[in-house]
Amino acid sequence: MKTFSKSVFFLITVFYLFTFHSYSQQPPIEQIHTSISKTLKETHYDSIYKALRLKDGDRVTVFVFFTIDEEGKVTDIKTRGPYPVFEQEAVKIMERLPRLTPKVVDGVPQRMKFSLPITFVVEREEKKKRG
Repeated sequence: MKTFSKSVFFLITVFYLFTFHSYSQQPPIEQIHTSISKTLKETHYDSIYKALRLKDGDRVTVFVFFTIDEEGKVTDIKTRGPYPVFEQEAVKIMERLPRLTPKVVDGVPQRMKFSLPITFVVEREEKKKRG
């Protein structure tokens, strides 16, 4: 299982590097990061954490593969993670992203594939309210 995880991590890293370094235009990664961070802060996952018996500080990482089309819409969303419920949440987060800036080559917008990890960090609601 560890070999599989290392292989997946290696493939994702290679895909990530290829995606971001094969184009002259800077990808809209800051736009994506800001939107995902905002959505994660606004969403409450306490019931999911309890059902899966996760403790404070536990991390669940879901890898998301998607395309930004010529119009800047996020399409072709695929996920890979340890729990289907977190994969579904990652898809919901990606579907909520605003229109992004597509890659432009010679003045023509192009489709662009991306992959990135979304890490859910367990912090119970009662702990958030106290602190």
